[in-house]
Amino acid sequence: MGKEGVWHDHVVTDAGLAKSLLDRKKSAGDGGKIFNTNYAKVSKYAKSLGTGIYSAKDLRTIRANEIAQEDVGTDPRNFSTDKERSEFIKSVAIKVSGVLGNRPKQALASYINPNVFDNLTVSEQKAA
Repeated sequence: MGKEGVWHDHVVTDAGLAKSLLDRKKSAGDGGKIFNTNYAKVSKYAKSLGTGIYSAKDLRTIRANEIAQEDVGTDPRNFSTDKERSEFIKSVAIKVSGVLGNRPKQALASYINPNVFDNLTVSEQKAA
């Protein structure tokens, strides 16, 4: 279970990684932790990167924006209505939150840079 009570459910397609995770799960037993880590250890690791200015949240933010940018792409997109654009943005947030283990609103508010959506425009056609 992750933040905000969100369960993590990830598909692992790499056979080596899957075996490693299953071995760790077996060693940990029921209710055991498969990784001997916590927020403090991850924060310490993040601070060891670069010039020491990074936090654990920065690692999640980087990943969130990679996923969002991949979905949005670099070519401009034009939607017929604001609602279509908003629904697309929500679908991106759902995908990002599924990886981060939080909620779509949290992904949009705290992790995905709004500039990722700059090339999503709306050209509503008015009836004559």
